Amino acid sequence: MAKHSAYRSTERTRRGSITKFGSRTDVGSVREQNEDSLIVRPPLFVVADGMGGHAAGEVASEIAVSTIGELAPDHADAEALGRTVEEANRDIINAAIAGQGREGMGTTVTAAILERNRLVIAQVGDSRAYLLHNGELTQLTRDHSLMANMIEAGQITPE
Repeated sequence: MAKHSAYRSTERTRRGSITKFGSRTDVGSVREQNEDSLIVRPPLFVVADGMGGHAAGEVASEIAVSTIGELAPDHADAEALGRTVEEANRDIINAAIAGQGREGMGTTVTAAILERNRLVIAQVGDSRAYLLHNGELTQLTRDHSLMANMIEAGQITPE
C-alpha cells in the first residue's frame, strides 16, 4: 500500500521549505506476510521491519513503533531518541515474557527526527536510512549484520 503526500514545513522542521514524504511497504518475494510497521508523523519518521524467519516479527515491529511513537522526544535529541529505541527493545522482550508474541521475536528499527536543518537517527539492524539531496542518494546508516561485517573486513565484496 503506497501513500504519498506533501508536508509544509513548520517551525519544528525546515523554515520556508516543502518536505515531501511518503511511505510504502512490500512483503517482498520471500515472505508470505508483511512484518513492517511505520510512523510518518513529522518530525518523527520510523520504520520497523520484523525479523523474517523469527517468531512473531510483526508483533515485535508493532510494539517497537508503538513505544517509539509514545516516547520519542519532541525535538532532534539523538540521545533521547536512542533511549527510546532501547525502551522499545525492552518492551519487546517483556511482551514475549508476558506471552504476547513469542520468545526470540525481534525487529530492525530506523527512527529519525528532522527538525529544521538537523537530522538525528537511531538505528539497529539492517533497515537503512538514506538522504536524497540534489538527485543523489547517500546511505546514512551502517547495517548491523554479518554481511556488513564481512564487507568491512574485506572478506566479501558488496556485489
